[in-house]
Amino acid sequence: MPTHPLFLLLALGVAAAAAWTDWRTGTIPNRLTFGALLLAPVAHFAAAILLGHSHVALEAAGMSIFGAATCGIVPFLMYRSGGMAGGDVKLLAALGAICLPTLGIETQVFGLFFATFYAAGVLAYQGKLLSTAKNAAALALNPFRKKENKRTVPKELMIQMRFGPSVLAGVVAAAAMQVWGQ
Repeated sequence: MPTHPLFLLLALGVAAAAAWTDWRTGTIPNRLTFGALLLAPVAHFAAAILLGHSHVALEAAGMSIFGAATCGIVPFLMYRSGGMAGGDVKLLAALGAICLPTLGIETQVFGLFFATFYAAGVLAYQGKLLSTAKNAAALALNPFRKKENKRTVPKELMIQMRFGPSVLAGVVAAAAMQVWGQ
């Protein structure tokens, strides 16, 4: 079921506001993410009724909640392991609630894709791409190592990047695929 164009515009607005504040301040406001998380199921319920689909209004609200959960679980696990900030998790969950599960996941994948290429470009420019790739490979093998042989990366070698702009690019790409891919 494709996401209604009004919800695509809402997702673009939320992602644009998040990208702007993340780029400028390094944070994504809770009022933006929690507001979207709380209002999206209500909006999907109301939209179903207003569009004459009252028989699926509860299902639409439920799919919104399911979209938030589906799009929030992997980022939450990344947050727990130190790989993502909390505002990013809430943003992706909110976009899942707005876009519903399928488009929410597409948004997330595109956002991660753009973030990967942006990070690779920055690291290449700084001359740190190969050493970072080696560290990432070593960390990726940790689940297969004994506890005493697990690798760690010192905090000073870790980099942070603002994920909000990549999420905005992901929303634009996913929305474009839905609109022009039909």
